[in-house]
Amino acid sequence: MHLRVDNEWAAYAEPLAGEVRAPSLTRGKPVQVFRLGPMFRRLGGEQIDDITDEMCADMVRVFDATRAVEDVPIDWAHNSAPDGPRDPEQSGSLGRVAALVHEPGKGLWAVPEYTERGAAVVDAAGGVLFTSPEFARAPIHSRTDG
Repeated sequence: MHLRVDNEWAAYAEPLAGEVRAPSLTRGKPVQVFRLGPMFRRLGGEQIDDITDEMCADMVRVFDATRAVEDVPIDWAHNSAPDGPRDPEQSGSLGRVAALVHEPGKGLWAVPEYTERGAAVVDAAGGVLFTSPEFARAPIHSRTDG
């Protein structure tokens, strides 16, 4: 897959505009985290949200505005959630999201960068893993100053 960034196409392994790559992380293939349309709870089946182009574009805007000061973690079983363990070993830290890309009419993709452990998990699964993104519809506040 190639990503469209500022009207240009880049292979997923290439750095994206303004991106700082961590030398110890391995770039993974982009993964779709949201399709447009209704989102349903896995257990119970009730609709919990409606994913729109506007929502995806806003997620990219916020990600781009804050990525220099705050990583979006990739973890195992939601263990890095606000009420989960903070230690990387306990939280199951597998890497971070390097970029978000919104494709209008299609949805939102994340470009992962994996730790050594994260790359091993992906390899062991044959590249077949499922995403379970966490997000909240709420005003945006800095984690450092409220």
